Amino acid sequence: MITFVIPQQAQVISVNGKAEHILEQDSQSLESGYEIAAGGKIEVTSGAQVILKYADGSQVIIDEHFKANDDADTPDVAMDVLDEITASSDKPVQDQPQVSDDILAEIRAIQDLILSDEEFIDPVSTAAGSASDGGRSSAITVERTGAETLAHAEFETETFTQAAQTKTLVDTSIVDTAASDDNTVPVDSTAPQAVNVALVNDSNVAGDLVTNDGRLLVTGIEADATVEYSVDGGLTWSPEFTAVEGENVVTVRQTDSAGNVSDNSNITFEVDTTPPVAASVNNSHGNDLTPIITGSATVESGDSLTVIINGATYNDVVVDENGHWSIDTGSTVPDSGTLAPFEDGVKYDVNTQVTDKAGNRTDAVAEDVISIDITAPDAPVVSLLNDSGSDNSDLITTDGRLSVTAPEAGATIEYSIDGETWTDEFIAVEGDNTVYVRQTDTEGNTSSNTKFEFKLDNQIDTPIVSLVTDSGVNGDLITNNGSLKLDNIEDGSVVEYSVNGGDWTTTYTPVEGDNSIVVRQTDTAGNSTESTPVTFILDTTAPDALTVSLTNDSGVSGSDTITNDGALTVSAAEDDAVVEYSVNGGDWTTSYTPVEGDNSIVVRQTDMAGNSTESAPVTFTLDTTAPDALTVSLTNDSGVSGSDTITNDGALTVSAAEDDAVVEYSVNGGDWTTTYTPVEGDNSVVVRQTDTAGNSTESAPVTFTLDTGIVTPTADINAGSDSAINNDDITSDNTPTIDGTGEIGASVVITNAANVVVGTGTVDADGNYSITTSTLVDGTQALTITTTDTAGNAAFVEQTITVDTGIVTPTADINAGSDSAINNDDITSDNTPTIDGTGEIGASVVITNAANVVVGTGTVEADGNYSITTSTLVDGTQALTITTTDTAGNAAFVEQTITVDTGIVTPTADINAGSDSAINNDDITSDNTPTIDGTGEIGASVVITNAANVVVGTGTVDADGNYSITTSTLVDGTQALTITTTDTAGNAAFVEQTITVDTGIVTPTADINAGSDSAINNDDITSDNTPTIDGTGEIGASVVITNAANVVVGTGTVDADGNYSITTSTLVDGTQALTITTTDTAGNAAFVEQTITVDTGIVTPTADINAGSDSAINNDDITSDNTPTIDGTGEIGASVVITNAANVVVGTGTVDADGNYSITTSTLVDGTQALTITTTDTAGNAAFVEQTITVDTAVVTPSVTIADIDANDDGVYNAAELGTDGTVTATIAVTGSKAGDTLTYNVDGATPV
Repeated sequence: MITFVIPQQAQVISVNGKAEHILEQDSQSLESGYEIAAGGKIEVTSGAQVILKYADGSQVIIDEHFKANDDADTPDVAMDVLDEITASSDKPVQDQPQVSDDILAEIRAIQDLILSDEEFIDPVSTAAGSASDGGRSSAITVERTGAETLAHAEFETETFTQAAQTKTLVDTSIVDTAASDDNTVPVDSTAPQAVNVALVNDSNVAGDLVTNDGRLLVTGIEADATVEYSVDGGLTWSPEFTAVEGENVVTVRQTDSAGNVSDNSNITFEVDTTPPVAASVNNSHGNDLTPIITGSATVESGDSLTVIINGATYNDVVVDENGHWSIDTGSTVPDSGTLAPFEDGVKYDVNTQVTDKAGNRTDAVAEDVISIDITAPDAPVVSLLNDSGSDNSDLITTDGRLSVTAPEAGATIEYSIDGETWTDEFIAVEGDNTVYVRQTDTEGNTSSNTKFEFKLDNQIDTPIVSLVTDSGVNGDLITNNGSLKLDNIEDGSVVEYSVNGGDWTTTYTPVEGDNSIVVRQTDTAGNSTESTPVTFILDTTAPDALTVSLTNDSGVSGSDTITNDGALTVSAAEDDAVVEYSVNGGDWTTSYTPVEGDNSIVVRQTDMAGNSTESAPVTFTLDTTAPDALTVSLTNDSGVSGSDTITNDGALTVSAAEDDAVVEYSVNGGDWTTTYTPVEGDNSVVVRQTDTAGNSTESAPVTFTLDTGIVTPTADINAGSDSAINNDDITSDNTPTIDGTGEIGASVVITNAANVVVGTGTVDADGNYSITTSTLVDGTQALTITTTDTAGNAAFVEQTITVDTGIVTPTADINAGSDSAINNDDITSDNTPTIDGTGEIGASVVITNAANVVVGTGTVEADGNYSITTSTLVDGTQALTITTTDTAGNAAFVEQTITVDTGIVTPTADINAGSDSAINNDDITSDNTPTIDGTGEIGASVVITNAANVVVGTGTVDADGNYSITTSTLVDGTQALTITTTDTAGNAAFVEQTITVDTGIVTPTADINAGSDSAINNDDITSDNTPTIDGTGEIGASVVITNAANVVVGTGTVDADGNYSITTSTLVDGTQALTITTTDTAGNAAFVEQTITVDTGIVTPTADINAGSDSAINNDDITSDNTPTIDGTGEIGASVVITNAANVVVGTGTVDADGNYSITTSTLVDGTQALTITTTDTAGNAAFVEQTITVDTAVVTPSVTIADIDANDDGVYNAAELGTDGTVTATIAVTGSKAGDTLTYNVDGATPV
């Protein structure tokens, strides 16, 4: 080891081996660039070398050969240090064998002759030295370049020991040895010190010996020493070391140039190059402006987590045992940066950095994970899910479920029945319900309450049904009155009837015969219940009239109903019928007793249902007394005078005839007959009666004139009275005028069906009459028009008219088929809508608009209904009047207002920008549930269908005329969507929107372009720092190349063949972990990683002829070896090519793992060889150095002559033969030598001189 004090300010140029700057308390290892002040002290270990540059610009090499600073003069140039070896034993130093200065002087004289560049034939020099007298043998050998042994002298060194080293400065010029003062033979058996071993980069935590960089820093290496490594505890050694992932146990030693091996130095460390798992961040959505941010991270002991939030950095975030972490932004102070205030409605990213104990770091960005929302949502809209019953808006229902609309996405709905206690569900109770509803959004904001009231009614009584009257026999359920009595009927409920299992109707008509009646009631809430069936037999048919006759019509005639026996014969009575009698209008009795005199007997029977039928009266006279004389007169002295005996009716009134008497007539003296027929003209009639005893009496003659002829009249309703349709005899005039013809002068009497006179008049001289009746009631009027002449002859004609002064009020509504879209809203897209309604059967129907223009006509059909399609109506509100006019001319009307709307705003449609991933407006998306935005008619419904007409989305155009609908899941590919809007009138319009759904992407490939992959193809090492990356991907996809720092270094597009080729921006030297990401037009992304090594530099090589080949004088680059070995340094792994001046390759090799190469050339011709040594690294970078050597294979053999003082010729000089000075003279003769030749010799086999 050499200690050297620096005389002036110096900078370390290079260090080879171990060298230290000695400080007061410790020491600092020297390295290139290290500054040392004047007076600083350095220590250089054996084998090490330091090159210093002084402040004055001069340089000095400090190594074990350097003369210590305590010598009188310190040279200004670098000198080699030669160690003087003095043999030692138990004798004094002066007794040890030495090589004297005289011997050295003579050797140098010989060299001077050689260097004088003069030719000499027999130059002679004396080699002299001394040998001890201890009886040991000594030898001296003189060598020439080429290592021939010319002569030698021997002596023994068995008892020699290593002496202290005496350092002597020697000039290092190639041939000038005259400057040597002393020369001794060096001997080195001292092992070098153990090397110092440390990590080049103990990454992250210094001193923990956990690193992601496994390179070792070995210091304390002696000059020319070889460093070796062992990973198996010293069993095997290698000149190089590459760390492995995980634990490394390495032993290091050095071996100096003398072969001495140092002690082992050990180091144990761990290599970890695996990046840690990225941390995750949980979504934080809330209404807290100082949110607590949470996440997860997989960390081990020694790992650290850094979180960056809104400008603030939080270091060493604590991760609990479950892998969870959290930061309260309201209370935690950031380690750096300032936490900006969070704003309502803004989303924020969170950056995380996980660094393991080896220094590997993984960065991640959680986008939009923080969102602040402090705005309360709108109050929800609440309605009944099913407002059951007849009125769907009366809030009375059997279904207590609620429909809550307009909630925010993800909001929580809560219910309260008191406005204070809230639950997530609501169950209605029977009766009145009051419920409050509110919503709380995903951020915790709560809306105002919505109060909703309704009635839940799930209960209804069962109707009780019975017959009002069980006529006939009570309790036999046979009746002629089907009226029902209903009990347990709720107010406001709808009652319906089903007869014998038929349809339910709100009116009830029993059928003749068997009836099974079920009654059901449906209350306003929609609850329905049915009664127990009521069964009965309805019999409204009266039984046949009884046949009643006298059992014995005694007397003269068996059919004159004059009898003295009032017994009756009754037949045709029904089974079980009750037979009753009424005599002369008296009470009904089940027994019968006639009375003396006239009897009018009516017999009736009553069946089991209570129906009764009366027989025709049976009249007879019960007479047991002879009759009185008859009184006879004209029954009707018809005509103008009731006493002129001119009549048209020859009937006689015969009075005082006894019952049962036989009355007989004689006309104009003719025969007596029991029948009487007057003759036209004069009549003289005598009447007689004969009682049952045969007594008869004649009346006085009755004389009269019989006139029975008259003109038959005609009659018709006057045209002015025959309203509406002429000749239909239907009139709305209840005092109509009847016109007709008859016998001139005849009186005219008009009577109704009740024989009430409703009009009178006289046939005029023209044979006509015209009579206005008194007021007639509505309905059919069967009028009889009777004309009576002076004789009292009457003729009549019947005229039936219908008086109709009233009309049914019509109804009207737009036909459901025309009432497009929403039924019952009277809004239609049909401009020729159909109007339905009811009215008086047969009435004409006229529809007019507000301008009184007829737009439709029709007739009420037999079922009381009409249906009329109008002519074309203009768009807008149409105030229609529907007028019905019956056949009598009565008119009634109803108004119906409808809205005709045949137009609709044409919708627009486009994919929402948020769904139109990657390139906006290209309608290509990676979202298979995209949102479609557009415009349309306000309030119109929106339906989105695909090409198969399947509905994939619905919505409504809002008050601003916009809609936004998220579709159901669409399959990948082209989606031809049709967006149809339908307004409240049912008008529809559509627009087509074609989008492409693409949720996949081809995984890209990547490789460095062969043109960029310099030197060795496919090794991904290049000297091009703007290399071209080739690959494949999805056609049309964008390509982005980023480095490990996520910096973009290249962009491009995959061409139509599916290929891309991108030249990067300038990359720094070293390993480049590139990520090639392709993103298709739909926004789908895929990536591939490609690692390349950029190496644009190369270590400049050095070259020198190998010492073994640099024969004779080392470093003179003159060799007798024509296949010399060239040694040098270069970039590890680089190829080495040696060419001569003719550019012919004369040697090749490779720089080894220590940065060295050694190449033996092919045979070189004698002479100067200008060699070029070119190194080319794996990246293709090349560097060269020139080395000129001289090849000289011609040998000049010197001769050595030693003075013949060996008296006994035993080959050993003893002390007596050497003489007192102990020297021997050798003469060396070199014939043919020339300038530049070197004479080398050795003494005792030591290092040649």
